[in-house]
Amino acid sequence: MKRVEAYTKRIENAMEKGSQLEMSIEELIKTLKEESKNREEYYILKRGILLTQILLLGFLILIAIYKFWF
Repeated sequence: MKRVEAYTKRIENAMEKGSQLEMSIEELIKTLKEESKNREEYYILKRGILLTQILLLGFLILIAIYKFWF
């Protein structure tokens, strides 16, 4: 009878560890999805800043050409 109880206890502990592992995997997936979303937003922002810098540089070049010719 004690062996059955010991095996039952081992099975319960293994099942509990398995459910904890599943929960930690779900948390990891959630964290990775959030990180992916944050990186995507960062690259969108970075592209916007780069575009703004290019436009400003072009505008400054046009102003320099205008000042040089007139």
